[in-house]
Formats: sequence, structure tokens, C-alpha cells
Amino acid sequence: MSGSSAADGLEGTWQLVSHRSSIKPDTDWTGLMIITRQYLSRVYMSRSRRKLPFDHETKTDLTVREKDEVIESYNLFRAGCGRYSIEGSTLTVHPIAYYNPVNFGKSPRRNFEFRQDQLILSGVTSNGDEVEEIWKRVE
Repeated sequence: MSGSSAADGLEGTWQLVSHRSSIKPDTDWTGLMIITRQYLSRVYMSRSRRKLPFDHETKTDLTVREKDEVIESYNLFRAGCGRYSIEGSTLTVHPIAYYNPVNFGKSPRRNFEFRQDQLILSGVTSNGDEVEEIWKRVE
């Protein structure tokens, strides 16, 4: 990670306060992000994400409706971790593990700023979604 005083303020444990999305504007997300000197790990999901009402051994055991429920549940979950770098007010994540393997080889970038005990991350995702996340320091 590039050294900077702004980067020092990133270290800690953060809880997601709000997540604005141009593609999924009505999704109410909850999550946690942990940032160390070199690594970032975060996981978040929709508060309305339902527990799947079935147990199965293989995907062939699933009905069409159950397969749709799995896809819906998957789309309401995000997780990733990796190293990160800072350049000015831009945070770039270099993924090690990601909820969707299609994102490997991509290095998501977000502008960041601090407001009191909050970290604001904003930018445009690879699929064109304009996002703004507000995280509150919890540790």
C-alpha cells in the first residue's frame, strides 16, 4: 500500500450505514469491512435476503422456482478481499478472493473521503452502477 496520512485513517473496522446504487436503488444493505495496513476485506448483503427454504444435495434436485431463488439470493450478497493501494483520494482494491470470479483481473476503484467517524466510498462499478457507500467506524 502506498503510504499516506489519509491511508492511516482507513485502518479499522467499519459497519455499512448506507449504500446508494443507481441500478438497485431500493436495496437495504448491511455489512462489515475490515481494513489493515495492507489488506481490505468486506462482506455485505441485503437485509431482506431470505434464507433459502430448502436443503439440497445437487443442483439437479432444485425446481425451477428454487433455482430462481438461489440466483436472487446470490444477487443480494457481496464479498471480497485483497490488497489495496491509495493514490490521492482514490482507493484501488487488488482482489485475492471475490464473490464473483468474473471480477478477477479487475481492480475496483473508489474515491474516498472522511466525515467525522464515517468513510465515504463512491464511484462507478464495472457494470456502470453509480454507487456511494457510507461506512461508520466501529473499531
